[in-house]
Parts: sequence; structure tokens; C-alpha cells
Amino acid sequence: MKRICLLAAICWMVVSAQAQTREEFLQQLLDEQRAEVETLMLYPEETRLHILEAAKYPEALLRLQSIQSRSRKAFRALIEQYPERVQRQVWDLTRYPGLIERLVSDGRGNRIAILRILEEYPAEAREPALAMSEEQFGLLARIDNLERENDAAFRNLVLDYPERPRAALRALLNEPEALDILTEYPRLTIQLGDLYRREPSWMIQQANLINLEAARRRARELESWKQSIESDPDAQRDLQQATQEYARQYQYDDRYYDYDPVERPRQVVIERHYYHPYPWWFGYPYWYDFPRWRPVPYWYDWGFYLQPGGVVVIIDFPSAYFVNWYWRRPVCIYRYPYLANRFTEFYYFNRRSTSTIVIGVERWRVRNAGVVSDAWLADRNGRLERLREFGQMEEARERFNRENPGRQVSQREFVKERTREYPRLSERLPTDEEVARTRSAAPRPTERTPGDAIINQPQRAPSRSGGNPPAEAPRVQPQREPSRSGGNPPAEAPRPKTEPPKPEEKNRSRGSEIME
Repeated sequence: MKRICLLAAICWMVVSAQAQTREEFLQQLLDEQRAEVETLMLYPEETRLHILEAAKYPEALLRLQSIQSRSRKAFRALIEQYPERVQRQVWDLTRYPGLIERLVSDGRGNRIAILRILEEYPAEAREPALAMSEEQFGLLARIDNLERENDAAFRNLVLDYPERPRAALRALLNEPEALDILTEYPRLTIQLGDLYRREPSWMIQQANLINLEAARRRARELESWKQSIESDPDAQRDLQQATQEYARQYQYDDRYYDYDPVERPRQVVIERHYYHPYPWWFGYPYWYDFPRWRPVPYWYDWGFYLQPGGVVVIIDFPSAYFVNWYWRRPVCIYRYPYLANRFTEFYYFNRRSTSTIVIGVERWRVRNAGVVSDAWLADRNGRLERLREFGQMEEARERFNRENPGRQVSQREFVKERTREYPRLSERLPTDEEVARTRSAAPRPTERTPGDAIINQPQRAPSRSGGNPPAEAPRVQPQREPSRSGGNPPAEAPRPKTEPPKPEEKNRSRGSEIME
């Protein structure tokens, strides 16, 4: 089926190319899929060239995806029967190129030989590698066999292509975020590849311009977001409290940062932790809601740090993980309405933005089109109260539906039946035409980040005990910190499964919660 779609897309490309100039063609591409194009063009120049070269061979990317699909299923079947601690350790060890192969072929369960091998790897990999070699050598051997099969399949695949696309595909295996986009959006890939094939010099120039323009616009938008939060004490308080609640529910990978929790933070080399992503062949850990190809520190999702005295200083947009978590929990909108109001205000001043905030607000608006109209949300007068009332209503409706499984009530029906309880919502209900218009809008993509975005930004390790900004990450009260080596994480924390998935789970697309 995918091959048929690919052939249809190629035919469409030929017809379109004959009817449009290169400038019109590229502009149409930006109009339709700006977020994905800009993400690809925000990579460093060398990686951009690999992306464009690979895009000339969409059939190779399709074959690559087929290999990955088989490998991902086989890998998942191997590890799901093991406890959570083992699964997490296995996923981590797969990030280090050649490590499992060497543990199996050279280590062979010999502790002294294993310790010699581990001298060449980061310190945080040593303990799990030693434990797995001693406790689960058979599992490592099976994973090593799977890795060898993937390598052989890749070598056979690239034999059919010239050296330049071979090198490009080989390099992109270390940039799974980019490969994810190229394989998920074949039409986009074909369009980019066709432009590059016909006019390589011009396309390289346009890629550089898109890179520059996207970086500048993002900087302007980030400054706007920074000013809006730093000038609003109520929104600052909501942001801090919301991230504390988020942190109690989710597990973080801050062990990858080399810092002392008592001493002042010191400059560290982040590259060694972030450079190696989860391998393309196995995918990202399946307990994540949507693509997260690299482990991140505990403060990464929040986009701010605290100065002494508790002053919030914005350094980036909050991640798509946090924004999605916030908008999908009505209780957050009710408890932290000033933050919702700031998110919404930013949305209306930056409608064409591809930032996490704009995408998050727009998706929330579409999901709740039955009670939230564009006019409802755009009107500043009384918006804070309407947002708070919406959160209260939706939490009550969800509770009602849970307690009455035989009678599932829609948002509009729930509000119409309780006009006295929710007067602000009932008096501003959108018309049926407005609901249909909102829901028919094309869905916005999930925001994606180039794989080396963090590497290219010099950062200092966060400290939980103070220090000079921007070293200090947001402080979170130590309430049941999630386990990193097993045990029982807090409710709703993303956890590996320890039994095979149910049939319906096998067919569930990762990220469906985001993409609805």
C-alpha cells in the first residue's frame, strides 16, 4: 500500500512540477508543511545536505522504514517479558555504538574484560553494562544478533545506490529525528528531493535562507514569550506550580548530567550524553507518548530556571510533552488559569508559529470546539474566568462519564443541561457552523526538535541547591522522586510494560494522544 501511495505521489510531483515555478513549488511546500520543513532545515549545514541527498531517493527511505518496522517489533518482543529495570537498562545500553557487540563478543561474561571495555565509555553506562553482562548475558546476545541483522540489511540496501546517498543514509542513522520526518511524510520527502535534484545550488541556498529565517523568527517569538511570563507574577506562580505537579508524575533522565547536588554547578560536556540517540532500528522507548529519541534532564521540559528568590527566567519554550500534559488535564486549566491565559495570548499574537505553545493551544481548541469558539477564546474580557470555568466543567463531565458508562455526555450537552453552573460557557456556546468550521481545519503537527538542538546550545548543568543563573534549574519539592532502577514510579509516569501488549495496543500509533 505504501508503495502505491509513493508512486501516486511521484506522479503528482511530475504534474505539479510542470505547472509551477521552483519558487511557487517551495512556497506551497512551506504553506502546507512549514513545521516539518523548518525542523529539517534547522539542522547544521552538513546534516541539511545529507537530508536533501537522501530525499532524492524516497524509495530507499521506504525500504529503510520497512527494516526498522520489523526490527522494532522484534526488539520489543525480546524485552517486554523482562522487569522494568532491565528494560530501561537495555534501552540505555543500545544508545552507545558498539557497546553491546563488544560486551558479547569480547566480554563474554568475564568481569575483568568487561571492565576494560567500559573504560572507553561514559561513566553512567558502566554500572548497567556490568549488571546486564552478569545477569542478562543471553538477552544481550540476542540483541547483538538483531543488531547484526540490521547492519546486514542496511549494507544490502545501500548497495543499490551511489556513494553520496549511501553516505547520507549512513549519517542520518545518527539523526533519527530527521529520519522520522522523512519517512513519516513521503510526499514532503519527494518534493524536497525533486527540488534538490533539479536545482541543487538553488535549493541549498533556499535551505540556508529557511534556516536563518526560522531561527530569527523563533528568537523573536521566544523573547515575546519570555516577556509575557516575566511580567506576570500570577503566570509565573502557575508555571512553577504546574511544573511541580508535572515533575511528580513523570520520570526524568537527569542522571546524565554530571553535577554535584550540593556544590556549585560546574561546566560539563553535554555532548557525550546527548550525542548518541536511541538507535533508529529499535525506535524510541515505546512508553513515551510521542517521539523522544534522546534522554533529557529533568528540567528540559519546562523551559525556565529560577534565580535566587524564586524569580522565573525563561530560556526556552516548554516542551510539547509539558504543553500537551497541561492542556489535556482540565484540572490544570482550573488550578493554573493564568498560565492558560498566557498560552492563549501568545497563540493569538503568533498564529503562524510552529512553537509548542501555538500548536498546543490550537489542538486544544479543535478538540473542544463544541464549547470553545474562536471568538470565545480571542476575547480578553472575562477570558480568565471562562478558562477556569471550562476546566471545572470538563473535570466534572469526565467524572460523570466515568461514573455513568452507559450514558456518555458530550461537552455541549453537559453545558446546556447545567446553564446555572456554567453561565459563562452557556452564554457563549459556538454555533453548529462554527463547530464544523473549527473541526474541519487541518490538524497542526506535533512540534519536533532537531536532534542536535541541545548539543549546539552551551548549557551549564543545573543545581538543585542554588548557584548563579542560568545554572539553576527549577526547584521541585522532593515528593516521591521517580525510581530510575525499578520500583513503583508515581501514577501516570511513563513506564515500560512487563507483559506483551494487548492486540489493540499493538495497533495503537505512538503519539495518538497528541495527534487526535
